[in-house]
Amino acid sequence: MLAVVGLVGWRIIVVTTDAGVEANGKTAQPECAVSQPVLDAAKVSVNTSNDFYDGITYACGYTTRKGSDGLTESNVSVPVTKLDTDMSANHQWLEARVRENTLSQVKPGPPIGDKSYYTLREYVNKTYIDLYIQRGDTMYKVGYYGFTNGFFGVSPVAVDRVEADTLAIAKDVMKIRD
Repeated sequence: MLAVVGLVGWRIIVVTTDAGVEANGKTAQPECAVSQPVLDAAKVSVNTSNDFYDGITYACGYTTRKGSDGLTESNVSVPVTKLDTDMSANHQWLEARVRENTLSQVKPGPPIGDKSYYTLREYVNKTYIDLYIQRGDTMYKVGYYGFTNGFFGVSPVAVDRVEADTLAIAKDVMKIRD
């Protein structure tokens, strides 16, 4: 009986451990920066170690904020890519790019930009969602990966919650105000 109680006590400690990064006040590159209110709502902070610029794509990284809830771990990437003239004129290009990700369910995205798609996948109890948006000569992608720690292990994060967060982040990066 004592072994079971010890195990239960240990699991509770693991569940309430708060992994994540401190709110660090760092700023992401302006091309893919997300405002503080949107970061707060999504419970993530800037993770500049994932930022880069390769001459075509700016990418910003965000990860679970320490003190969020200790249960959900999230990683968000926001690459913003300038498209060449042929790609920006061809909206089928975006759909072909999205469908390359054949392991995910593809569905139409929200009515923002010229064209948008979601890819959704739950794999090994984790949620993966990408929101691709083409607007003019720019492709925005908000990629989300996360899971919830529970008593019996990890489980996927609710897709509807993640879709709302990815849409809010995309609108913020694209400077779309409701």
